[in-house]
Amino acid sequence: MLGKLMKYEWKASYKVLSAINLALSLLALIGCLSLKSIPLHREDTAFIAILLIVFYALSLSAFSLVTQIYIYFRFYKNLFTSEGYLMHTLPVTPMQLFHSKFLIGFFWLMLNSALNIAALAALAWSAGLFQRQGPYSALQLFCLLAFGGSPWKLLCFLFLGMAASSFTLLLMGYVSILLGQLVERYKLGASIGFYIAIYLVSQVMASLLTAIPSTLLAVSNGMGTYEDFASWFYESLMIRACLGQILFGVIFYIACLFLMQRKVNLN
Repeated sequence: MLGKLMKYEWKASYKVLSAINLALSLLALIGCLSLKSIPLHREDTAFIAILLIVFYALSLSAFSLVTQIYIYFRFYKNLFTSEGYLMHTLPVTPMQLFHSKFLIGFFWLMLNSALNIAALAALAWSAGLFQRQGPYSALQLFCLLAFGGSPWKLLCFLFLGMAASSFTLLLMGYVSILLGQLVERYKLGASIGFYIAIYLVSQVMASLLTAIPSTLLAVSNGMGTYEDFASWFYESLMIRACLGQILFGVIFYIACLFLMQRKVNLN
């Protein structure tokens, strides 16, 4: 039955989410063409190119936000509005309802994140950041300092970070919606309030679990050369960030499983 629920969820959401990701890809293509015609290294056009890079990066982030909001909206509308009367009378368990939406939503968030990373890489290439300025290009220098020159490490960390972030963000939205259903009135407003509160608390906790310990250990131990320090610091930061995201995601997942077992009040 889970497969049938996933098929239904896919059919209900793929048109909108495909359109969002197609628009993201088209924006990235337009950005690449415009940046290709404005060299970043020329003094008279560098400022315009930088503004365009910032604009396209923010626009890509907006598409990610729209994707998240739509997935959250599908979860809320399908389970906790008038549609919920039908969904909760189906011969399925609350866990099957939850997991069907979680798996489809996770796929779309992962796809959106991958397209964002590819789009940013394409924009960087179009802006000339892959071109060497001296012995290294800007991205080669970052990869050398942050990951000892290994592009595979960078790709692995990007994938792990993308998966952990998608996992946590999706469940953060779901648990906020489920907590909002515990409120007697203004359930949607309560869900938004819970999301803001959980997001702020998780960001503070993430800082405590990632940047601060890495910085303190680096200062206390010392890492020899600047290159060794930078590589160790970035790797330590990325590992702690991924583990922190997974930890929060597991907590949100357990909370979702508990809240989904409660009797639903659709009034």
